[in-house]
Amino acid sequence: MGALLLAVLLAAGPAAAHDGAPPVAAERRVYPVEGRLPVIRTAPEYTLAALDGRTVRSADFAGKVRLETFIYTRCPDSCPLVSAKLARLQGLLGARGLLGRRALLASITLDPEHDTGAVLARHAATYGADPHGWLYLRGTPAETRRLLDAYGGVARPGRMLAHSDWIFLVDGENRVREIYSERLFNPERALADIASLTATARPR
Repeated sequence: MGALLLAVLLAAGPAAAHDGAPPVAAERRVYPVEGRLPVIRTAPEYTLAALDGRTVRSADFAGKVRLETFIYTRCPDSCPLVSAKLARLQGLLGARGLLGRRALLASITLDPEHDTGAVLARHAATYGADPHGWLYLRGTPAETRRLLDAYGGVARPGRMLAHSDWIFLVDGENRVREIYSERLFNPERALADIASLTATARPR
């Protein structure tokens, strides 16, 4: 996704995917860094729970590239599409020897009160998620809200949450380097973006 297209999509915000959702402020890439993907901003830090109950902090991922997205298991539209594409990307990363070792996928639930660890585990199994490289994470409602706000996302409450369908590419220095929408997310392109960042990652 080019910088101009990214600015247009972000200016449109979630309303581009969900009519009636309030727009968010546009993001603009500020300066280029090594590789072809410039820095957009610093990613928010968080503390969440993994499926096995262990505490996971974003700082634990230092040195690894990750894709982060927000989902919920009762989602009838964009979440299944995103998860299916991530399943495809998981296979591509595994074939390149990057999954878990150099790159991670993270699906963060928007609905932690319903999406318990057991519910998320069943959902993860549906997509063949490898727990070593594809994490399903949940926080308290307050932490989820804070994290979503920090990412500039929107989620309106209800059984069918209206939410933005963004997928964030975060480098090993915890910097957002690309923001995809579900409609424009291509696993092969994402693989190339991830590979470019792992090739320039600083050793840990």
